[in-house]
Amino acid sequence: MNESENTMHEPGISVFQSQTSEAFMLIAFMIGDLLIVNGALQGPKDFQLYKGLNKKSYSDLKRKIFQPRQAGEHSNLTINESIHLYMLVDIACKSFVDDTNETLKKLAIENVKISEDEFEILRMNFLRYGQLLIEKMNRKFEKNELFVQSKKNLFKNGIQD
Repeated sequence: MNESENTMHEPGISVFQSQTSEAFMLIAFMIGDLLIVNGALQGPKDFQLYKGLNKKSYSDLKRKIFQPRQAGEHSNLTINESIHLYMLVDIACKSFVDDTNETLKKLAIENVKISEDEFEILRMNFLRYGQLLIEKMNRKFEKNELFVQSKKNLFKNGIQD
């Protein structure tokens, strides 16, 4: 097995079952559904550069994240799945800080029946949790060739952390 094949099979992150992680994932995947699956939202201006996160990889990741688990149990992601989660979280965070945010706020107020203040609290908590997850992944995978190369490909195409 060559080095790149070995890297692809290295363990990724573990996603633990908790109310906080479940709420975070529900929001991230709701945004993913609207952007990737349904095309119902126009994503952040650099959204089209996330070529590695296509409908199939997104659906596979969603199925794995939401497989039935008990509280405290976790799903172990592969490095590829971890990279796709990184991209999804990055896209979701960017959606909360650009023009897409207004559409998300309108959808939340109309469909979830929350106030603007509640939406802002949710938005800020999501951004904080997302930033912590991205920072954790950057530290964990700083020497992983596949992760580093995936980030470089995003950066050379104009995407910034």
